[in-house]
Amino acid sequence: YTHRLGGDMRRSDDRQVVFAETLAAFLKRRYPLVPEVTRAEAVLKFTRPEGIDTLRRNMAFHHRLVKGEEFAIERADGTKEHVHLHAIDWDDATANTFEVVNQLPIRGGNDRRPDVLVYVNGLPLVLFELKSPWSDTQT
Repeated sequence: YTHRLGGDMRRSDDRQVVFAETLAAFLKRRYPLVPEVTRAEAVLKFTRPEGIDTLRRNMAFHHRLVKGEEFAIERADGTKEHVHLHAIDWDDATANTFEVVNQLPIRGGNDRRPDVLVYVNGLPLVLFELKSPWSDTQT
């Protein structure tokens, strides 16, 4: 894992937790023959799961993460085909990008700064909060 300090990271949008550029770079390495437009669509599918509530969005994300996603592409010669893309290389762990980020500032309705986020290919998969659940004033 590459360790990064959240406060030192420069992002175009402090509301985003996903590192879409890292995911796009992984997809380009893993699927170089897939058109750029399809890889960009894949980034959106993997980073913006659908669902009416958090539970259903998490379930959709989990399903895509584990099973991958199928995309229709049209080749330059006019032929159409379907390709199946995965956001993680499950067969070769060394092909993935692993990062651990401390104290990443996240702006939004409730600003947050998680203690530790674990990323695989730009997708935040694990969140650790290391703060004590008891305040210093409790005895």
